[in-house]
Amino acid sequence: MSGSGANITGNDPNLVLRPAAGVLQMRTSPGADFNGQVNMGNASVAGVNLSELGFTGENDFVVKATFVNLTNLHAFPDQLCLVVGTSTTNLVRAGFINFDQYHVGGNANESFAVNTVNGSDSSSRFFGPVLGSTMTVEIRRTSGTWSVKVNDLDRLPNASTDGNGTPAPPIFLDSATNLFAGVVAMDVGNNSQWYADLDAFSVSVSPITPPSVVAWWRFEAGPAYTDVLHATADGVFSGTTPDASGNGNNLSAWSQGGYAGFTYRSDVPFNSLPQNGDANRFSIKNTGAYPGMFTRASASLPKGLNADTMKPLQFTVEASYKPEANGGYRTVVGRDARYVSSGNGDLAAFYLQIRPDDSVGATFTDAAGYAYSAYSPPGWLYGFNFSSNPEGTGAPWYHLAAVSDGDTLKVYVNNLLVALTDLTTSGSPNRALAVGTTSAADYTAGAWSVGRGLYAGGHTDRAYGFIDEVRICNSALVPGQFLAASRARLSLTTLSEGTMWIAATRGEPGATCWVLESTNLAAPPAQWKAVASGVFNVNGAFSTILAGTTGSQQKFMYLRAPVKPAPAGALIYHLAAGNETWPADIRAQIIYAMDGAVAEYNRYGTFNKSLTANYNPGVPTAQAGYSGWIDFGGSRNYRVALHEISHTLGVGTGPNFCGFLSGGIWTGSNAVWQLRQFDGPSANLNSDCTHIWPYGLNYDSEGGTENFRRHVLLVAALRRDMGIP
Repeated sequence: MSGSGANITGNDPNLVLRPAAGVLQMRTSPGADFNGQVNMGNASVAGVNLSELGFTGENDFVVKATFVNLTNLHAFPDQLCLVVGTSTTNLVRAGFINFDQYHVGGNANESFAVNTVNGSDSSSRFFGPVLGSTMTVEIRRTSGTWSVKVNDLDRLPNASTDGNGTPAPPIFLDSATNLFAGVVAMDVGNNSQWYADLDAFSVSVSPITPPSVVAWWRFEAGPAYTDVLHATADGVFSGTTPDASGNGNNLSAWSQGGYAGFTYRSDVPFNSLPQNGDANRFSIKNTGAYPGMFTRASASLPKGLNADTMKPLQFTVEASYKPEANGGYRTVVGRDARYVSSGNGDLAAFYLQIRPDDSVGATFTDAAGYAYSAYSPPGWLYGFNFSSNPEGTGAPWYHLAAVSDGDTLKVYVNNLLVALTDLTTSGSPNRALAVGTTSAADYTAGAWSVGRGLYAGGHTDRAYGFIDEVRICNSALVPGQFLAASRARLSLTTLSEGTMWIAATRGEPGATCWVLESTNLAAPPAQWKAVASGVFNVNGAFSTILAGTTGSQQKFMYLRAPVKPAPAGALIYHLAAGNETWPADIRAQIIYAMDGAVAEYNRYGTFNKSLTANYNPGVPTAQAGYSGWIDFGGSRNYRVALHEISHTLGVGTGPNFCGFLSGGIWTGSNAVWQLRQFDGPSANLNSDCTHIWPYGLNYDSEGGTENFRRHVLLVAALRRDMGIP
């Protein structure tokens, strides 16, 4: 470990391997202590740097040591422990410590854990003796959460020595890329030498799977307003859309233009890919009512990973989509198959789609015939009306992603998690994505489709609108790896011999970033050395001057920085007490409706309020008050939830609501202006002092994606009229 063993040669006299006993005998480092850095130059801390096992700073890891033959711990001079850290000045350590030498007769044999920060101990925890002749110490970090155990008992450092204080995990080590794990025996009290036997020492680092791209269709051929080429008869494979992954999984349109083709458009979700900065010039849009693109490995003969035959346990499917609001199912990306699901043989293998209620999600069937679905609340996407706005002017693009890591199916919209399903509860023996064996004249089992789905062997669920940047990976990506996720950029400028100006931009303000260096561009990230670190300023920028970067070897650098998390909405809700006893189907209906309605309000406005959703079978429909309490009775759908939330936000209940009415017409300037943006300069907002119309969502017939959006915007305007922040 850095900072220890300055005078120790390759053969460490403090470490003796005893094969007959099956142990490594450790001799104490006399007069040494991490706290205050006493004699650390003469201490032996044996172990391994985690980077040698592929650690990059973000991986999960487990470090474990077992000491045996501890027949008299009270005779042991000071401490025997497992350590994890960057140096002797910054680490976490845990194990056994003996206070007898300081408290004679005090029977102070203790298990302990402590953080050492900048050479001084903090958050020390001493609690309970070590019993028996064996001590096992474990330090691990899983998904950013630290755990410290001594003989399977929690010993995470905390603010109180009795074990009841606030946890103090060693998060100061989270940014380190050069963690060292090792074992040490030391005696700070005197210079005598004692021995301890190490029976086992293990370190495991969980790999971070890089994106393994199987197919990627960018639709960059262009030019705009020309048809996607199709050189053969309708329905015959013509792979004119290349696979940007290099695997050769090219994509074919069904026809060139016409009823089942596509045209290139210059309307794109981003002019350059946020993930890597590549230019993005074109998208595609359907030219007729029967769009559908497809793969066919037997014709394209992929040279690398075969998208049609793969059966991945983990996968990610991404696409950017500007949807047309046609009120139907819209499958943006699918995988063709039939009879793969034991519960419903009409299902295809995979769908990434929007449903009629404008929820977005994914359905897939695994290799054992089990089908899974994860869908967002309703109303999550806002599509354009083709009859009044055929080019979708002003309508939003959405980045959709379906991710399975083998245990969980997750769906993201614009890098925000909107749905998840636990796959482990199914009992399936094989949760890999199904391929299928049944094919027909117009589909091949295992082939992928863009712009349509397959059900009961027929093409269906057409995704009208604009589609761009479709990518399929055989690994489970995290949002920071999605094509639509922004990544910070690094630039280098040589100032003089041995001095370089490093500048990073587009970072998350307040986040820490690291500059890594290597002489080998092909080396894995774990082998790159951290040469600088800093914090992004309010403009997302960081810069520094780095000396000593020149030399005889060419050097490469890259930037590691966190991705900005999706913000939480201001409007929240919880279920009323006792909800565990509600009928299961009714409870599920209320959760579904409230999830969607709260998401809709948060998407189109800012409403700082906490709501309570209750089930009251005595209420004929539903009711709500300004306090935030909502009673659902006989009516529990999404439209009802939106309507009742409006009452909690002031519709018919807010301060002096009725005072803004004259002859049943609302007079507040904000709401009048908002309504006339929707319905023209002569439109009026009506009210009976309790409800509003139009856009009050008083009846199911008033539903629809655009009406839901207008409802939220109108509620926000009413609140401004009433002076509600």
